[in-house]
Amino acid sequence: MNRTFRRAFAGVVLAASAFVVSGCATVIKGTDESISVITEPEGATCTLVREGKTVGVVNPTPGSVEVDRDKDDVTVNCVLEDYEDSYEVVSAEFSGYTVGNVIAGGLIGVAVDAASGANSEYPDEVTVLMVPKEFASIEQRDEVYGKLKARVTERTAKKTEEVNAQCNPDGRRQCEKEIAEMEEARDKEIAEIEEKRLNAKLSGSI
Repeated sequence: MNRTFRRAFAGVVLAASAFVVSGCATVIKGTDESISVITEPEGATCTLVREGKTVGVVNPTPGSVEVDRDKDDVTVNCVLEDYEDSYEVVSAEFSGYTVGNVIAGGLIGVAVDAASGANSEYPDEVTVLMVPKEFASIEQRDEVYGKLKARVTERTAKKTEEVNAQCNPDGRRQCEKEIAEMEEARDKEIAEIEEKRLNAKLSGSI
């Protein structure tokens, strides 16, 4: 093997190693993504918060914001005149691109993706239902709060499905504990929504 060939071969190996170490999902999709924020009605100011830190602001809605990929939930807090402060929780999902690491990067690629957040992916779009400070009728009130409860239930069901799908049989007890905690949080949030429904102001009410 002559010197020129050895250098060329070393260059190829180095490039391949860089790809492996960088992580498949990181290379293909990067470490950030865009989330479109929509409110019903439009015109709100929404702040995206993760782990107590602001990661983006949309003002006014609808609009988009770039956020870093991460496994932690993002809470979209929105404010609008004549409406209660409203929010929606955006959960990250496991990215299918990380599966490619089994072939391209092996465990090293998976570990890099996990560290960079590239193996998690948020939905492209989130809609926040703004709650009026005053309702024209009982029917309107119940419809709005019914939608809020349904969203909480749907979000918890989706997380439960993800936990079950990724749960190792040997860690079943821990998975069941995690699911129980999510269900407890769901019930608490629904109870809070119901309390707000009962205390909601109706037009003409004293």
